[in-house]
Amino acid sequence: EEQEDQEEQEDQEEQEDQEDQEDDDQEDEDQEDDGDHEDEEEQQDDPHNVHEGENEDISGYQASKRTLSLGALQGYKSALKAYYRDRNVAFDATGMPSGSTLNDRLSRLIKGYGRVVTQKKSTGVMKLKEGKSVLAVREYGIICEKMTQIRSDTMAREIGSTGLFGFAGTTIMWNCCCRSETLDILHLEHFDWENDCLKLTILKTKMDQGGVDADIFSPRTRHIFAAPNKPMSCPILAIALYAFSQTRMRISHTKFFLGNDQKQRFGQVLRRVLSTEDMQEEVWRDVGSHSFRKGSVTHLLGIPGGPVSTSIFQRASWSLGNTKDRYIGTVEPGNDQYCGRILAGNNTKSENFDVLPPHFTREGLARINDIGMHKFIDGYDTFPDSYKRCLPMFLAQIVYHLDRLKDMFPSHHFLWGSPVFAVKGSRTMQFLQELKEHHISVCRGECEECGMTCSGVPMHVMNVAEIRKLRESQEQGTKLLHDTVLNVSTSLPQDIYELIIRNFEVNGAIPLAQRDLEKLREDLTSMMNTGFSEIMQGLLTSRLRMQGPEELTGRGGGGELPIIDDRTGILIEGETFTWGGMQHPVPQGFIFPQKTPCKSMWQKWHLGQEEKINGEWKRIGPLKRLEGTDLVCANMKKNLCKAKAVMLAIEVMGRRLANLSTDIGIDHENYSECFNHGYVELVKEKYGPNAWKKQRKRFTELSYTTMYKRLCRSNTGRKNKRKRNAVANRDEGVRRVRRIDAARSLTQQTHSPLHSDVDMESSD
Repeated sequence: EEQEDQEEQEDQEEQEDQEDQEDDDQEDEDQEDDGDHEDEEEQQDDPHNVHEGENEDISGYQASKRTLSLGALQGYKSALKAYYRDRNVAFDATGMPSGSTLNDRLSRLIKGYGRVVTQKKSTGVMKLKEGKSVLAVREYGIICEKMTQIRSDTMAREIGSTGLFGFAGTTIMWNCCCRSETLDILHLEHFDWENDCLKLTILKTKMDQGGVDADIFSPRTRHIFAAPNKPMSCPILAIALYAFSQTRMRISHTKFFLGNDQKQRFGQVLRRVLSTEDMQEEVWRDVGSHSFRKGSVTHLLGIPGGPVSTSIFQRASWSLGNTKDRYIGTVEPGNDQYCGRILAGNNTKSENFDVLPPHFTREGLARINDIGMHKFIDGYDTFPDSYKRCLPMFLAQIVYHLDRLKDMFPSHHFLWGSPVFAVKGSRTMQFLQELKEHHISVCRGECEECGMTCSGVPMHVMNVAEIRKLRESQEQGTKLLHDTVLNVSTSLPQDIYELIIRNFEVNGAIPLAQRDLEKLREDLTSMMNTGFSEIMQGLLTSRLRMQGPEELTGRGGGGELPIIDDRTGILIEGETFTWGGMQHPVPQGFIFPQKTPCKSMWQKWHLGQEEKINGEWKRIGPLKRLEGTDLVCANMKKNLCKAKAVMLAIEVMGRRLANLSTDIGIDHENYSECFNHGYVELVKEKYGPNAWKKQRKRFTELSYTTMYKRLCRSNTGRKNKRKRNAVANRDEGVRRVRRIDAARSLTQQTHSPLHSDVDMESSD
């Protein structure tokens, strides 16, 4: 303590001496103008004065690499401040020779450098924009579409979930106004469904490290809505596709996006999309993962009469001072719901802004419960209750957009290997189409059956939409009335004249009687009633058309009838194709799946798949019915043999562990249970008893060709190779001795026929 007191005293004396010296120097110097003095002081503090003499005709792209941006300098200050905090050192302590704090010194430096940056931007030396560019709504839709079009190389028949991950990650970052780090901290218990929206809780952000009070009224809860008329950018559909396509076989952790470092993964997927040939324009050069956050906030702030700025800043997790957790957290979530409904893609100028998400009717939900949600998605029993409440709504999105999904994803896509498309075997597509046509409800405002009401719709938006609808209805009704009356007024006299001529003309004369006039009156009355009835019916039809929900997607369906194969007499659960003078279960250009996970191959092997042929979807029966003559390529015939070996090994073990006799066939009721038992046992047998626990994710994505190699490599070790070589050498020696004895016996028989019997006995 004495040493510290002594050091403080010395520092104080040194500081006083320095202040006295500065006062003396100030008295000796000439007084200058205050503005010039401030400019000199700021220039002394600026470490980038080396750029002042640069040639101003340097391009902005080259200068941006040589001139530090203002945001980068502010980031350095923040990093230094965090470093001081970690070392428990006060960042605003007075310790500089001038008596100012380090915080004040750096703030003055940044302020002075800001003027330099502004000057460089005004002269064209620096680029006008710093950091990532702001993404517009149209550009966001293009990226979503490109994410769904991600395909693997030409050699890989099946692709993984990369495109679905990018689609879901893009919509979450846009709708939640969040950073890419958020994708790593989303867990299943953070998802919940209430009324007509998805509630997603984000506990940790850059400006909010506490993560407390995560309830429905908390600013940390984001409300995400569906956009039934825009499936290409609908966030609920994107999340549903990723959720139902992922294999979660006995996985204990609850991360929504499986794997580690999803931030880096999303960055790689985004760069892959932006590196395509049609994305090389100037507008895509500075697009990054942070562009989604900037774009969504800019879109909300740019809507006239849109959400208040406070709710937008809350959704983006920007700091609002001490009032954020003390007061704002207790208000109703209506403003955040308004933001979520806009970001989902619903147009505020349309009368369909208050549309409800597609959802099952009570009868449809009862049919789903009778089947069991665990057959639609893997790992259902391990999900938290909040996430289970979301799954029926997710499934309704997939069923409602089924026709559009067929156009978005090819028949060999990873998505079609999901359990949701195999719950009814070969009749699954027909079953889902029936659910869509008869058990899916899409309405506006309020659903009379289930009581769902629209949220996040302010009164002025509803009033504007209603006024616009009334104006359009009035204009259409007026036009229809004018056209109809004009048509009646022009055609009625001619109709009367033709009627009189047709009924009363006799030899060029028209005799009239009272009863004839009465009949004419009745005919005219009937014609007028018919005409005006058409007018009223037209007005009523126009009004109903304006009030009813618009047709968002086309409807269509189809099925197939069971067909008997002429060659084998086996029932084929699919369509037949005639080529090469014979009937085949697959078309002539069918490509047998090559790099397919064992689970997807098992499903196609026993249940079949959907294939798009000449623009029409056809049902391909179970692949276990295929023969070598059904495939035109030798390599595909080899893959067929490999698939038979692997599927047979899984089936044998699965039947034994699941207690399925050979008399019971593998169908949509038991295929999942049989595979889960058989495949896990096969992995333990071929890779070790602890292999499934250690590398579960690897084995869930293992292709059947890799498993076939493992099956064939079971006796290829070094020791086994030595044994096989020894046995082969021994057998070769025995065969050589036998050949020598046979030749010797033949020679003796030729030269000594009298001793042939003795030689044969000795040879034996």
